[in-house]
Amino acid sequence: MAELTELPPTLMLRYQEGCADRRDRDGRDTAASTGRLIPHYTVFSGIAGFGIRWDITPHWMVRADYERHQGTFILSTRENRDPGRLAEHWDMLGLQLVFRF
Repeated sequence: MAELTELPPTLMLRYQEGCADRRDRDGRDTAASTGRLIPHYTVFSGIAGFGIRWDITPHWMVRADYERHQGTFILSTRENRDPGRLAEHWDMLGLQLVFRF
């Protein structure tokens, strides 16, 4: 039987960014060259996030993350085929309950 641990929750703070072309970090040139068919925000992403993780026992862990996104570069085009329907600014909330054995 697993013993309860008295570990405090772990906090996380993160920022990451990426782009398809370093010479066109804001995507304006890409959008102009396609006659605005491809929105400028499809070629870059900036993500600010924070979260918390709590190891309740050696076998159980709970985690929650919130992320604020600008741009859609990280999104798969397979599931998001029409870039014009995507929003430049969007949020993501993740919740996770894990059992390790």
